[in-house]
Amino acid sequence: IIERLNFYFKRLTHNIIGESYAIVFDAKEDSFPIKIVGLNGKPGTGIKKAMITCFDMTHIDLIIEKKYHMPTFLIHDKMENIDLMELTKIVDEGRNFSGQYIIPILSDRIARLGIKDDEVVLSLSAKDKFFRI
Repeated sequence: IIERLNFYFKRLTHNIIGESYAIVFDAKEDSFPIKIVGLNGKPGTGIKKAMITCFDMTHIDLIIEKKYHMPTFLIHDKMENIDLMELTKIVDEGRNFSGQYIIPILSDRIARLGIKDDEVVLSLSAKDKFFRI
């Protein structure tokens, strides 16, 4: 499982962040048994959010590959914390993603990210609110 996770994770981190990272599993430690190796220093909020995106997409890719009966969609919020360059790469990866990837994004970023009109499923505004509330 770890080998297949790393197959997807290394590709995604390379394509989105620009560096390949790996997932290691160590059940002997008292802390959380999954670690990301190759990460130097303290990453900022945007890189952490991009890493979470890579990890979650990796998990869904593995679910699909192994034909597990589980949901195959992701929803990520607060994507505005991610640098526009990485966010553009996340949108590109989302286009090729086998699962469904849902991100709420501010309308001014839609054009800057190259998101096409037919890729926008729902648009909300101060006048047109979700559930009309």
